[in-house]
Amino acid sequence: MRNCCAANQFDGSCEGGECRSAARPIIDLLDRAPVFMPRVRDYLAVIAFISIIAVVFGAITELRQTEQQFQLQARV
Repeated sequence: MRNCCAANQFDGSCEGGECRSAARPIIDLLDRAPVFMPRVRDYLAVIAFISIIAVVFGAITELRQTEQQFQLQARV
């Protein structure tokens, strides 16, 4: 590779007669489709769904117990 760029912000490598920026590999990494994030979102969605089901089930159980207590008090 020969130095074809006069400015310091370029890495000096030429591809097809064009100067390539040193930041280009970082930009290429940022443009790629995320691999890790959708998996994390999927796990968080499953955890949130299970948590909501647990809260609803707990609330229903608590309401049933409260209703049974009121029925027992009404009999006395």
